[in-house]
Amino acid sequence: MGPRDVQAVLAANLAALMAITPELDSQVKLAKKARLNQTTVSRILSCRNACSVANLQKLAAAFKVAPWTLLIPGFDPRDPPAETLSRSQVHAWQAVRIAAESIARYREADEPEGP
Repeated sequence: MGPRDVQAVLAANLAALMAITPELDSQVKLAKKARLNQTTVSRILSCRNACSVANLQKLAAAFKVAPWTLLIPGFDPRDPPAETLSRSQVHAWQAVRIAAESIARYREADEPEGP
């Protein structure tokens, strides 16, 4: 994923959040809440300018989400990811994923061939 892709993901995620947040549903409203210039918001949304980390933090704070969540492709604003996971939670999720993959492979290997 290149820088342009990241900019597009950020723009899409901001647009999705704006669409479901009436108090931040315009560039002017978002700019005011995030304490940014409306032109800056416009350039981020149109992928004309890269977003600085400081501005990413301001935009995330306006929507009350963690900054990193705005960079997740396919971000669902109605079901945002958890803020942070502890190291033990990460290990637990990795173990669950590995187990699920193993079960899926076992089931595929155990299925009889078609007629």
